Amino acid sequence: MSARKGINGHYLHQDVSQPQLSKDPPSSNHHKQGGWSSNYDATISYSKGRGMVVPLLLIASPFFAMVMVHTIINLDGKVTTLVDEIMKHGFISLLMKAWLPYMFGSAMAWKLIAPFCIFQLILMRVLPGKMTKGPVTPAGNVPIYKANGLLSFCVTVASFLIAAYIFEIFDPADVYDHYLEIIGALNLISLMFCLGLYFKGRFFPSSSDNGVSGNFIFDYYWGSELYPRVFGWDVKQFTNCRFGLMAWPLFILCFAAKQHQLHGLSDSMFVSVALQMIYVAKFFHWEMGYMKTLDIMHDRAGFYLVSKILWVVERLLRL
Repeated sequence: MSARKGINGHYLHQDVSQPQLSKDPPSSNHHKQGGWSSNYDATISYSKGRGMVVPLLLIASPFFAMVMVHTIINLDGKVTTLVDEIMKHGFISLLMKAWLPYMFGSAMAWKLIAPFCIFQLILMRVLPGKMTKGPVTPAGNVPIYKANGLLSFCVTVASFLIAAYIFEIFDPADVYDHYLEIIGALNLISLMFCLGLYFKGRFFPSSSDNGVSGNFIFDYYWGSELYPRVFGWDVKQFTNCRFGLMAWPLFILCFAAKQHQLHGLSDSMFVSVALQMIYVAKFFHWEMGYMKTLDIMHDRAGFYLVSKILWVVERLLRL
């Protein structure tokens, strides 16, 4: 048994006594590219057989996110109004209106995003939690996580309420007012972060579960590494759980604050927020179960998975 130690004390074990999960016989090509599993080979073949599907997803997704938020905030959520706008002014004009002014976010958006990111990274590191093993990977590695998700959820929500309503550091309604700028900033973060993960997995992998297909577009989309860790932080746990899912309760509290500011808090908003808070709390109670699902076990850390930084947040306005 060998182990690689992260800076925060987490380990990514390599259990040499475990059999390889892939039944494909090793070859020089597999060895060169990091020991792909058979299902990764199948995914590559499937994607290549679909031609332009992956490039179209990469190109369309950032624009789609901005258009959807623009429709909900500026067009009262009416698809008919969106269609009318496209017919009158053209689709390019719509993209320029919905995306160009917000593509780099804004000073306010970055001020809201950066402290949240830093706070979540700190909580992942310092809060206590049981060290829990994930499933054995195709290369025989065993990821290990700190199970402190529910405690992080409680600390995050409590800190948010204290900062907003006791110390009045910020106005929660500002999040809704700057939502397009936040989505623009998250668009940029997800695109650049996935690019960094591609190069990290190719040249500085965290474990032997890595490799590239030789097609940059596909590798950027699918990822070049199964369990990347940066300075000891697990990338998948951070992007999917501690950023995307942890932002969920804060955003809905901000939306409720905006409604209260404009019209007073409605019963339906109260019930919706309460049910979603229970749902997210339940998720973090079960977080270690999620780290053993197919999403985590088989999907590499590329645009397909890691862009949840953006998509969980964008989706909230449609709930």
